[in-house]
Amino acid sequence: MEKSFNQNDEPYVYVQVAAEYIDGGESKFIEYVTSYVKKNAAPQNDSAATVTGVLFVQYVIEKDGSVSTASIMPGEGINPAYDQAAIEAVKKSKWKPASNYGTPVRYKKINRFKFY
Repeated sequence: MEKSFNQNDEPYVYVQVAAEYIDGGESKFIEYVTSYVKKNAAPQNDSAATVTGVLFVQYVIEKDGSVSTASIMPGEGINPAYDQAAIEAVKKSKWKPASNYGTPVRYKKINRFKFY
């Protein structure tokens, strides 16, 4: 099978083995981010405690498992305090990196976080 190489080191969207959140996988990552946001957004904004909605965060997991960039998808924010707290939580997370042909690669990911 021929290997495809990413000459520009751009993040992959499709990989052979997806990145995995070190502290327990996808469901634990969702729990971690939503808990972090609820804990850290409310003190910044009194109305944040009653905010409901869905956030979409796009981020890049690096070859070492760190997160280098994170942003709210355009038009998908809820509240500035929630948006900022979600970005902070995602950037602090640690991952087992994605890989292609056994080699770690940069990986672009999008997650949805619900607040009700």
